[in-house]
Formats: sequence, structure tokens, C-alpha cells
Amino acid sequence: MTAIPIIDFASNLGLNTWENRKLIATIDTACREIGFFIIINPPIDEKILGLVYEQASEFFSLSTSLKMKYYIGNQPNHRGYVPPGEEQYGALQGAPGVEASSTRELKEGFEIGTSTPKNDPDFLAGVKFLGPNVWPEELPKFQPIVEEYYKQTMALGTTLFRIFARALNINETIFFEMTKKPVSNLRLLYYHPQPIIAGVELLGIGAHTDSECFTILSTRGEGLQVVTRDGRWVKVPSIEGAFIVNIGDTMEVWTNGTYVSTQHRVVSNGKERWSLPLFFAADYFQNIEPLPQFINPSAPSRYTPFVSGVHKLSEYAKGFRYLKLLARRGEIKLESEPDKLSCFAKKSS
Repeated sequence: MTAIPIIDFASNLGLNTWENRKLIATIDTACREIGFFIIINPPIDEKILGLVYEQASEFFSLSTSLKMKYYIGNQPNHRGYVPPGEEQYGALQGAPGVEASSTRELKEGFEIGTSTPKNDPDFLAGVKFLGPNVWPEELPKFQPIVEEYYKQTMALGTTLFRIFARALNINETIFFEMTKKPVSNLRLLYYHPQPIIAGVELLGIGAHTDSECFTILSTRGEGLQVVTRDGRWVKVPSIEGAFIVNIGDTMEVWTNGTYVSTQHRVVSNGKERWSLPLFFAADYFQNIEPLPQFINPSAPSRYTPFVSGVHKLSEYAKGFRYLKLLARRGEIKLESEPDKLSCFAKKSS
């Protein structure tokens, strides 16, 4: 499969209907072969979606000094503003003498995540990705609108877990037991327009996989590409009001490679692009390893177990400048050196 399937959720029928059995089968095939599919007519309020983009635009239009009040590197739990250049996965490919890993990525963002109170034991213990969110006080509508969108998108994620469980013929409670306190996060991203340089690919974000269970993405503007099994980069179509879903590292490991976490990237076409990825993650301390349902004598375990939150933090530390600094100071614990590629990136290259 090289074409990314488009799934219509408009019918909103029960999982046992013939129409939805076909829907589930189509999603299952996509997750096994390319790890991506597109949802049209999703159960997300169109008005809320539009308002989130409006609030994102208003925030990124603020002065740099105001935005930097919420700089992510000054927060204890990876929340807040991500300025241009903070992420350094590699922004230029093909430029003579330019090391991709040392270049700036061409975007800025704002991060929120699973909100827990200030007295949450994990937050007090310094666990990243949990705790209270930070909100721009200059925009009073920002918090309620973005929180509602986060709630609706997480609900869609719960529906997807049920679909995956049905497709894989396992009990859905297996997934829910491992996502009681998920370290999920939502990013509001703005990719700046860039001049086109002959012979050079400008990457809004370089080739990578997502560390979480899966990603639910709304986007305005083209640029997203996914690599096929034969190594070709193909464009993911940008459809107004649609959501792109891709499998992450965690789901690949749970299914022992049945579902694939595929490399993807964003290539700039010179125009601006807006993006709202929701990364649905497992609990921070959840041990991630192949589920017993996917292991047998002919299919032994293919993966080394990892801790969900540590893997997520390690993957983020490959790009976020402030996390790289914390890692070098020994202030955060990672599963590997932050500049090394993960096994998921290597396997698809």
C-alpha cells in the first residue's frame, strides 16, 4: 500500500455493522502496511477546530518578548512556547557543507498536555509531561478553547483504541489499563514561509517517528510526507477538516511489529503551514513491550522493552535544545544518548 486511505466517520454507526466492519478492516490494513490513514467527517466540533487555529494565530502574532514569557525551557514539565530554532532535528538537506543535525527547524509552537494538579506526586517528583498547563494571560479565550479541543481529540483517541482492539482481536481494556494517566500532549505549530533554495530541501521537521501510541493531526497547508517500504517519500494529502492518524513507536512495540511506526517529515514548499498534532501516549511509568497475544514460536518478541515516558523524553531530547542541555548536565534520565537515532528511525531509512 502506497496510497494513504481516507476513512469516512460520518455514518457514526456501531462497530458491529457491516459498514464499520469494512471501516475497521481498512484501518487495520493501513496500520499494518504504511502506518497512516486519514479521517474525514471526524467527531470533532468544526467550530472548535476553527477557533483553535484562530487562537494559535493570535498567540504567534504576539511579540517575541511576550511569547518568551511562556518559554518551554523555563517550565518544569515541557509546557509552553517553543521558539524558532528550539528544535534541531535538522532543517536543511542537500546544502553543501551543512550538517542537518545542527540546523534550525523552521517553526514555532505551543505545548499543552495531560493536566494534573500542582500537588500531583509524579509532578512533584519531577516527572516530565505531567502537571498543570501554562496559558497565555494575554489571550483569555485561549485556554477554554484549546482545552475543549484537547478533550475532544483525546475522546477520538479512545475511539481509535476501540477500533484497533477490534481489528487486532484483543480486549480494548488492555489499552485502557495502560493509558489511565497518559503523558499525551498537544502541539500548536506554525511553520513560517521560507524562500525556496535551488537544490535544497527545507524541512519544517526532519525525518522521524513518533514515540507515542499514535498521533491525531489536523493541518492547514501541505508539506507532510511519509516514507514507503521501498524508501520513497510520498505526500500526505491535506484535506480541509480531515484528520491524519499515524501509528507511533509504542503501538508498534505492543503489536510486535504488526502495526508500523513509519518515518515522516515536513518539507517546506515556501508557504506557511499550520499544524495541530495530538500525541496520544501511554502512562509515564508504563513498561512497553510486545503484548503476549502477538508472541508465538513463529513470531518471537522483536523489541527491547522500554519505559513509556523515558522513551518519549529521550526522543524529544534529540531535538529540543533545552532538553539536550539538561541531559548533558545529568538533570534528566534518558534511555540512550540524545543525539543517536532510535531503532524506529533506523529501520525505515
